[in-house]
Parts: sequence; structure tokens; C-alpha cells
Amino acid sequence: LDLRVAEKKMITFHESVSDKKINSVSLHPNGTTLATGGLDGTVRLFDIRKFRDSRGSSRSPKPLCKQVAGLSISSSFFSPSGKSLLTTSFANKLDLTVDAHLKAGGETIKTTHSIRHNNQTGRWLTTFQATWHPEMDIFCCGSMNKPRCIEIFN
Repeated sequence: LDLRVAEKKMITFHESVSDKKINSVSLHPNGTTLATGGLDGTVRLFDIRKFRDSRGSSRSPKPLCKQVAGLSISSSFFSPSGKSLLTTSFANKLDLTVDAHLKAGGETIKTTHSIRHNNQTGRWLTTFQATWHPEMDIFCCGSMNKPRCIEIFN
């Protein structure tokens, strides 16, 4: 992970945060909490201040907390305000978790609000990734409903 903070500053980590492929990485606006999600169906939150270079080591950092979706995670993004974590998964739902970044102790957290959403795009389309508006806490996601459209949620 390479976080370019400014032109002359750079933070680089070499960490193994999952045994399976990671599909999504999101840095909280506080600059210290990192959310990862991927094929193992789990969103994990890490404190990047505790990351160390783990190349050649079998140790991996312990997550602050985790959220289990059950099926593959397409994306997991923090809102611009940092209040919510939005997760898109193949479990056919969009999950919102409020204040996930405040959890600690490695606990499994529960989704605050779940929206049923058909995320099965088939093999010819890119997977859906619900995405936040850059300045407001509203988000949009593609839809398999006909006619094809983009759905906006607030």
C-alpha cells in the first residue's frame, strides 16, 4: 500500500491483510483507519499507525474490527464525512455501518442498515461498486432493473 501524502512525503506499507484477493481499500478521512474488503467476504478495519513492513514475515496486523458479509466484497468505502462505511457485496445487498471506525478490540460489528440490491451483473459486466458523492453523504450504484439505470440513495 502506497499512500502519497504530499509530493515529498510518502507512506509505504507491505502488509498481508488477507489470505485472499483484496477488491477494495478505503482510507478514512481521519487518515489512520483503513478498510479492506475482498473475496473472503469480510471487511476489515486496520489502524495504519500499527503497520510495519512484514515482507518475509508470517505475521499480519490485527484488525480493529471486522464485518462479515458472507460472500465476496466488491467495494467498501468510507463516506466523505467518515461517519458511514458503505459495502457492496455478492450477498445482494448494500450495507451501511455507522461509526465503524470507532470500534476496536477485534470485534465483529453489525451492519447499521442493509438495502436489498441485485448485485449479480453476470460475466459480461463489471461488478457494481456503490460509490459516495465526493462532498455529500449520498451514494449511487448501478442497477440491473430494466431499463438499466443508476440508483441514488440518501
